[in-house]
Amino acid sequence: MASQSNARAGKSPQVPKTTYEQAQEALQQGDLVEARRLLIRLLKRDPKNVQYWLLLAAATTNPKEREDSLRQALRLDPDNPLARRGLAFFAEEEDWSASPWP
Repeated sequence: MASQSNARAGKSPQVPKTTYEQAQEALQQGDLVEARRLLIRLLKRDPKNVQYWLLLAAATTNPKEREDSLRQALRLDPDNPLARRGLAFFAEEEDWSASPWP
């Protein structure tokens, strides 16, 4: 009934966010633990998804996990500019808390 009244009022029904959207939102809000948890769940379902690996690299402060995630993204997509830029950035940086992404 509520969706009918929303439709009549010109409002679209609220669409639930995907797990990926939730992970992106958690990362934007600085909730790395939640973003990482969601991304690991996504990667268990789709381990060949380059975007998931890239976002996981951004969602961790662990240098080894970040490097492994970026390398996995490159294995799946050798020409991926974000993965290449991330690896190059972190190869030169001692401070792994900085980020190459805007």
